[in-house]
Amino acid sequence: ASQSLHPWLIPAYKNTTITLEGEVTLTEDLHVNKGDTLIIKPNTIIYLGTGVSIISYGKIIANGTATMPITFIPLINNNPWGAIVLQGEGADGSILRHCILDGGSGTRYDLVTYTGMVSTYNAKMIIDWCIFRNNEIADDAFNAKYTRVEITNSEFNTIFSDAIDLDISEGII
Repeated sequence: ASQSLHPWLIPAYKNTTITLEGEVTLTEDLHVNKGDTLIIKPNTIIYLGTGVSIISYGKIIANGTATMPITFIPLINNNPWGAIVLQGEGADGSILRHCILDGGSGTRYDLVTYTGMVSTYNAKMIIDWCIFRNNEIADDAFNAKYTRVEITNSEFNTIFSDAIDLDISEGII
């Protein structure tokens, strides 16, 4: 005879908060689940390995300051990291503020090709006081699809192809 398990006996998933601070090295993709939050503290430097990405179905809050920006750079010079990906409504409300995004590319994950060093698909976000530079391989420094984005007070320097590419999206720039 088989046994059945009542649904109320299955432990509920508890949303988690992931916090990054100081010097952080990522040698494999960091995944943030829907309902989870990734908080990146001011003055954090994130070294990303070749092709390594942050794939987020949850919210990313990267709130640097003018004197303590958050920096994303390659672990190995001239070897671009992947992308910072925000995917779906669970990532709505994500913020990149006072961030330096240097030397990224794009990525492919779960049958989707993300063509920006920062890619937001179906997720509303704010980018404020950020510097995008030196993206490689993939077309865009920033790519958005099916979303609304606000990009203010930000710079795009030494960009491979498109600085900002909004596909079927709207926003304030």
